[in-house]
Amino acid sequence: MENQPEISNVEVFTSKASVKDYLILGKFRLSLLVAVTACIGYLVGVYKDPYAEFHFASLLLLLIGGFLLSAASNALNQVMERDSDKLMTRTQNRPLVTNSMSINEALVFAFISSILSIFILGITFNATVAFLGLGSLVIYAFIYTPLKKITPICAFVGALPGAAPPMLGFIGATGEISFIAIIIFAIQFFWQFVHFWSLAWLLHEDYLKAGYFMLPSRQGKSKNSAFQIWWYSLLMTLASAIPFLIGFSGVVYLIVAMICGGIVLWYALQLYKTLENKDAKKVMLASYLHIVFVLVALLF
Repeated sequence: MENQPEISNVEVFTSKASVKDYLILGKFRLSLLVAVTACIGYLVGVYKDPYAEFHFASLLLLLIGGFLLSAASNALNQVMERDSDKLMTRTQNRPLVTNSMSINEALVFAFISSILSIFILGITFNATVAFLGLGSLVIYAFIYTPLKKITPICAFVGALPGAAPPMLGFIGATGEISFIAIIIFAIQFFWQFVHFWSLAWLLHEDYLKAGYFMLPSRQGKSKNSAFQIWWYSLLMTLASAIPFLIGFSGVVYLIVAMICGGIVLWYALQLYKTLENKDAKKVMLASYLHIVFVLVALLF
């Protein structure tokens, strides 16, 4: 009996967090949107590539794998930013801030989700998709997140993993990193700046509480920041025309892409003129519509 460990001294992992806490940790709605854009990329690849075959199981596993990959990235982000989250109104009720979830619970969730997601993407598709997925997680959690308090360049770093999901889905369907896969990445890459900076405009005062430099200009809500939002709206719109110009998509796609891009450009121009939050919000909402409609229109 002397050699048996005392039960009271043995640490047993138990979870005190609720399902709601895990949904907040993984940013359920955002992660689902990320996974859906990956699925749209997969469907575009299947529809456009004569050698690609549609498998419902692959689509479902991409949805699950993409969701888990995004959830793991968000969980690691919240672990690293838990002290800063206390300072911001938008994040002060997150589970790691309110102590309704422990750091160990969040890390276990992130570890299991990341391993499962990489395994699912690798088994379902190929090593390229799995490697790119892992790279996205590493860049987002361990490079982009620390840079947020150092330099506005963090937006460029964060745009890399942010632009990856539709490309991953496309590569998963076609099996290769093609020119059109890179173009799909480029459209989403430029979109990241428009969407992210318009959101950062609305949350600027909250971000300042935690010392984040999220807008492109150190002057904050300035003409310079508004111009860069407009400039990247233009780049996004021009990049959106390339699938039509190389014969990948038809006139219907071009019309949809130009109308959606034109709407974002118009609202970005209004923001440049007024520098008001209501116009930044219009840019952000228009960017949501842009990425969904343009990705779907690639099918035509």
